[in-house]
Amino acid sequence: MDLTPGEAATLAGIITAPNRHTPLRYPERATMRRNMVLDAMAEYAMITPRERDDAKSKPLTVKPTSILNYSDAPYFVDYVQDQLIAKYGDEALAHEKFRVFTNAGHGSAAGSL
Repeated sequence: MDLTPGEAATLAGIITAPNRHTPLRYPERATMRRNMVLDAMAEYAMITPRERDDAKSKPLTVKPTSILNYSDAPYFVDYVQDQLIAKYGDEALAHEKFRVFTNAGHGSAAGSL
């Protein structure tokens, strides 16, 4: 799968602080960071100035995941997802509906997958 310059810049921009630059929660921050990376890509001749400008002119879009919706506990959600994948497999988790009950330390929590 090929990425557009804007998609590549968004991913590269998230690396330094994933929780702070996540486009799901902070689209303005993620857009600013994407644009900063696009500027650097053009400066180092990885893309042309026109490609940079075209990428900056497009809105930041995020495709929702079909597996899990992240909450305020992304590391815990990752752990639960890993456990479900180990037990049921990627395909089942991506295409079937699950209802998961956990005790996340603050009483019971439930989520639908």
